[in-house]
Amino acid sequence: MKKLLKNKTIKYILKNKYLFMIAIAISTLFLGVGYAQISDIELDVYGNATALAGKNVVITSIVYDSSENTDPDASTVDEPNLNLMSSHVVLGNSIPSSITYKVRIKNNTDMVAIFNKAAYISASGHDNNDIEFVVNGLSHGDSISPGQRIECTITFKYVDSLASISNNVLNSSVVFKFNIEDKVARIGNKYYDLLQDAINDAPSDIPTVIDLLKDTEETLTVPSDKNLEILLRNNTISNSGNTAVLNNEGILIMRGGVVESSASGNGAVNNIGGTITLDSMNIEVTGGKQAFYNEVGTATITGKSYFSTTSTQRGTVQNTANGTLTIESGTFISTGHNAVVNAGSLTIGKQDGVVTNASPKMMGRYYGISSEKYYNFYDGIAKGRTNGLNNTGRASGLEQGYEIVASEETIGGYNYFVNFPAIPAVVTFDPVNYDATVDEPTRKVAPGYKVGTFPEAVRPNYVCSGWFTAPTGGEEVTPDTIINSDVTFYAHWTRSTGAASMGGAEYQTIQAAVNAAPDNTQTTITILKDVQENEITFATTKNIILDLNGKTISNATSKSIIENNGVLNIQNGTISSNSTTDGAINHNKGTLTISANVYQTGARQAIYIKAGTVNITGNPTLTASSTGTGLNSQLGRSTVQCLSGATLNISGGTIIGNVQQAISNEGTLTIGSNNGSTNPGTPIIRGETYGIVTRGVFNFYDGTAMGITAGIDGTISSQETTIVNGTTVISGKTYQTVYNS
Repeated sequence: MKKLLKNKTIKYILKNKYLFMIAIAISTLFLGVGYAQISDIELDVYGNATALAGKNVVITSIVYDSSENTDPDASTVDEPNLNLMSSHVVLGNSIPSSITYKVRIKNNTDMVAIFNKAAYISASGHDNNDIEFVVNGLSHGDSISPGQRIECTITFKYVDSLASISNNVLNSSVVFKFNIEDKVARIGNKYYDLLQDAINDAPSDIPTVIDLLKDTEETLTVPSDKNLEILLRNNTISNSGNTAVLNNEGILIMRGGVVESSASGNGAVNNIGGTITLDSMNIEVTGGKQAFYNEVGTATITGKSYFSTTSTQRGTVQNTANGTLTIESGTFISTGHNAVVNAGSLTIGKQDGVVTNASPKMMGRYYGISSEKYYNFYDGIAKGRTNGLNNTGRASGLEQGYEIVASEETIGGYNYFVNFPAIPAVVTFDPVNYDATVDEPTRKVAPGYKVGTFPEAVRPNYVCSGWFTAPTGGEEVTPDTIINSDVTFYAHWTRSTGAASMGGAEYQTIQAAVNAAPDNTQTTITILKDVQENEITFATTKNIILDLNGKTISNATSKSIIENNGVLNIQNGTISSNSTTDGAINHNKGTLTISANVYQTGARQAIYIKAGTVNITGNPTLTASSTGTGLNSQLGRSTVQCLSGATLNISGGTIIGNVQQAISNEGTLTIGSNNGSTNPGTPIIRGETYGIVTRGVFNFYDGTAMGITAGIDGTISSQETTIVNGTTVISGKTYQTVYNS
């Protein structure tokens, strides 16, 4: 009966879109186990589309985003009228072809909306099995907080198994299903009635993220064995009774929200022996005590924070003799006392050579900063009616050449004395060309001091030949050039003839750049052109980001292209090998992270993992025509082969074995992430015999494995969701498919 009524309602609205406002007001609410109610958003993509929502979880807009081999004008999409939109999806006459729309959704409820799935609805279904949709940016278990807006995409495309096109038009209705939770906090996909319940349930000594989902009035304690990051998400925590809002004894980060306190007996947030970071917090106190009291332990205040009190006896932020406090940024106001009171170790600003008037700001009725001990004042503004600082002689540790500067301001009819570190000269590094970048556009230098080492400048197919006083011509400057006032230096460029660049220098071979890279320091090497090079070896002391820059590295002889023993991240391009004696990439030890394409047309592996750890991430394609059995393995060669003792983690991409299996594992293999969220489309693993053959440790959390014999040959030792079996036809061949539901 419920389904029949729902179908009739949808059909009626499709014919009478102006009655939609009435329909939305009487949307059916369903009860479910563990949920207060269920809310559906139904999106019709043909004719008059509807978005039906229980208690106003609504689609706010649907707009064209991108397309592939498709005329976007052939598919008409109008801006929604309230929750109504019109869409007609027409794909191109070639494969692949797709069209993508941005879908913006808002949770207008006072509860948490948890995404369940997107599926065709039974009312109008779909009339073309050759076209499917994929939702990205919104996964099962994702939550939308009250009032939050999110954006995802929906892509209509031909199914992967389609060989020829007979119908390129899809008429369908898609439903976005959300469950509504009246909960305060969550850890992953577990929800809690109170924030303190989540704190108590967090594992000991393991970094754990807690999301605050709505305003809460509680008295909170973080025990000494907890390591937490609490994301307030613009929600408010207030105190219950005449007590502190929060006492911290553990390791705690609080980020992005409000703390309100009217207690007259305690500070709003107290650090009583732990380590705490307050990032972009708004803490307002009306009860006469501190906004933040660092009694014992280490504390950092950063981001766009704002603390205020009305206390006539205590500072807005107070650091005792047993505390270490760093204030990197924020605004701190006391209308009755001092903004910052210190008896311990205090640092204002960052010791990074950069001084600015912008942050932090400390304004007190008497002093901006009152300190019993010497402290470091690198950056900020202190204001007070008596003085900005109670004793300027105690402000020590300023950057070289800086000094405390005094001025006066009239605020609210009162005269305030202002103290701040002198602002140095600004040096601007201009890369000149629109396609060039520089990793440090500006730098602040104390007048009379050297400019120092120049930043790294990068331009495709060019190398930086120096910095000059004019865009063309001018005088060349050196790191010893003395800066006396604001100045701009300009990069000059020379056309590149080398294979790679690093730090503005050019190298004729990739191996030369690797050898020149500093040991044990992460360094980026950029490939400048397509290169043929064999056995590029990365030593154990190297930590390299190899940016292929859209280029291809291939082998000149039947050798491996890369031999990795260190920390290596390969991205943004292609490794192409025709070796019949070596893998395209031999990972001998260390850590390899790869998001680049790897093609092996010889009889060996695309990646051969002998030891260490390999991470395949992003959306690369890896293929190989490997045959036979390797000398160091009992399993046949594959596109990616992981030997005993090694670790392979695959979070994305397409891996294809053109002759045998796509993956062979005798070590530890993990497919997807153990985060409670699954997407059957990623990663995709396909072999001609098996998708995966495993005789080691195997975790299959997310993805699809396909093989003509079977998707997986081996035992799954741990899995996030139920494994589902199916069949897929590709190029006339039937593959047995295994995936997470």
